[in-house]
Parts: sequence; structure tokens; C-alpha cells
Amino acid sequence: MKEYFKLFEEVVLVPNAKGNAAIYNLLTGNVYELSREQAKGLVLLEDGATIAEATSQLSNSFDLLSYLNLLAEESFGFFSSTNSFVPKMHHTDSLLKQTSIKIPPTISKAFIVLENDCYQKCDYCSTEYVRKNACIGCFRQPVCESNKRTSFDQYINFLRYMRKIKAQSIYFTGGDLIYRWADNISIIKEAVSFGFQHIFVILGGTHEVSSNIILQLDTLNVSPIFQVIVDDEGEIENPDLIANANSGSYFCVLFKTNNSALMIESANKIRNKYNLKGIFIDRIVNRKEIQPLDYEFFRSKRVTSVEDFSYALEYNRCLNGTITLNTNQEILVCPRMTNIVVGDVDSYNDCLSEDKAQIYWGITKDKIRPCHNCHLKYICDDCRFFETSLSNELYLTINCHQ
Repeated sequence: MKEYFKLFEEVVLVPNAKGNAAIYNLLTGNVYELSREQAKGLVLLEDGATIAEATSQLSNSFDLLSYLNLLAEESFGFFSSTNSFVPKMHHTDSLLKQTSIKIPPTISKAFIVLENDCYQKCDYCSTEYVRKNACIGCFRQPVCESNKRTSFDQYINFLRYMRKIKAQSIYFTGGDLIYRWADNISIIKEAVSFGFQHIFVILGGTHEVSSNIILQLDTLNVSPIFQVIVDDEGEIENPDLIANANSGSYFCVLFKTNNSALMIESANKIRNKYNLKGIFIDRIVNRKEIQPLDYEFFRSKRVTSVEDFSYALEYNRCLNGTITLNTNQEILVCPRMTNIVVGDVDSYNDCLSEDKAQIYWGITKDKIRPCHNCHLKYICDDCRFFETSLSNELYLTINCHQ
């Protein structure tokens, strides 16, 4: 008897505060936005209402039973004569966290800021501009007092600890790393000796990176990431920087256009021309000129999975598993969020505790305004640096048109 209807365990209904909702199919990865009537009906049914009770609360123009028949045909749910409870499919490590078993935190990305100084004058480095994945790029940081500069030994001790807890990837970044290359390469060599899975060196600006430096990195099996600027016509503005780039290189391509077709065409041409190992796509936008088209890029939507959905329930997509050591002997969670310091280089073990770095790793969309009321929050990207650069508030998103 068709008295009740329930969504299968792999199909999750996520409503929002405005009366809309989305269905997340955790097996196919597809996410579907619902109309208000569809959303209201399914919310009532998932809460235990009968089909008759739900129908009575919907407009006469909406045929709930026909909609449910379609969902059943497409294997989204099932009819039942009883009000059954269907637990939803997701993973969690919350129970493990509540036990006495303590496991080391998983570090997916460790950023090592080697340099504050840069005497190149790139317009995109101005505070007038914003970008999303700003951690994958070069940047200046505030200069500290000379007696607070991170020493060679402190860098090495921190890297040794990162290896001990099995950090996966190391990103060397900062200002112009070529400026004091002899000092910086010595730290990079030490990192190589520890046997990390991936080591990257981020290079930017307009000056040529010599073939000798590229050869050094190749020999060490270290991948350079060149920060490449592309103008409104799809042309590279800083070609000298990549004059000696080879097939072992990555490009972080910063577009000044919001023309998605041009971005795709230009990125494909660049990747093929230089036979790159990989390419990151980002945009730089004047903070005073952000338009609705920019929202689509900066707040890109993704498909989902059981793992991805479960991850979004507990962790921030960007911050989780990241840690940074800067030139000021400070430990940060994000290399660009210099105001959030979780400790110093001589107490790096404490910095990764639940009441320090892990607080920021756990900033899920459910804790961010107005994301907590959005039906797409579990497939939406998040860069807290980008958002705080616009609002100065850690738990606020303003760059969204939902």
C-alpha cells in the first residue's frame, strides 16, 4: 500500500531556509535542485508524514503522487505501508574522536614561507585584487622584527616533524624565492632528504627563472609551480617567467577575464604548448568590481560522493589538513590568513591540537553564515581567506548569489 514514501539511504535531502532543497545521490554523485513544492513534500515525508497528509499541505496544482512515482522509477526512493526509518549513508570519525585513542592529525598540505621580500611590482599583488586559491601563489607577508625571523634549524626541525606525522605535500612559497635562492635552496634540499611524497616550489613575478634553477629542481625531483598571468585576450602577460619551464612544471594560471570559454581555450593551449605536468586555474578580480558572473567561478559547484559528502559534514574543504610555518616563527593554518596564529615554531606539536589548528579545520559550512541555511552547502567550495578579505569575518560568506 502506498501510504508512506522514503528516500533510499544513499539519497540525502538537504533543505534550505527559503523552502527549497536539493537531493544528493551519494552513489551517482549527482545533485538535484528541487522546486519549493517538491522540497516541501519530501521534507514532510522524510519527517514521517503519510502521502495523504503531505498532499493536503501542498498546492492543488502539484501532483505529489506522480512525482513520487517518478522518483521510485529512477531509484531515488520507495513506497511503504509503514513509517520506516532509513539511516543515511555517510562516514564519520566523530566516535573515534570521543575515545581515548589519539591518532596524529593528517596533514595534506604544509606551506613553508621562506621569503618576505619581493622587489617586483606585479599589479595583481595589490590589495585591490582578490583571488580564490591564493595559497597556490607567491605573496609578500608583513616583515617581522629581525630577531623573530625563522632560522634554518627551525625550518628543518619543522619539516622533520611534518615527515614524522606523514605530511603528504610540501609547498615552498613566499615573496620572490629567487631573491635569496642560495639560502632557500638549501632548505628545499633538506626537505627532499626527508622523502616527502610531493614537494612544490611556487615561483612568480615577471623575471626569468634561469635554466640552472630549473635543472636544480629537476635533479631534486621538486616541481616548480609558475604563477602565470593571462589578460582579457587570453595572452600571457609575464612570458619571461616561464621561458625555461619544462614538462616537469605546473602552472597556476591567473585569468583577468570572466569569459569561461576563453579561459578553457587559453588554458588548453598553454597546457599543450608547454607540455605541463599539471595546471591550476584561478582568477584575479578587483574587489570593487565583482559581478554575478564572478560568483559562478569563485563559488563553483561540484558533484558529490559518500566520501565527499561525509568530509563536508565534518571539515572545511580548504583549511582541513593544512598548516603553515612563516618567516616570523609563527604557525598558521593558512599561509594567507596571517592574523590567525595557532602557535610558534618551537611548539609545533601543540599547534595541531583540537583546541588550536583543528578548530579551523572544522569550520564546516554548517558553521558559516548564511551557508548553514543553503541546500548546496555540501558541494560548495570554500576559501576562508577569500571571504575574510571581503568581509573581515571568519564565519561569514558574502560572495554568493544563492
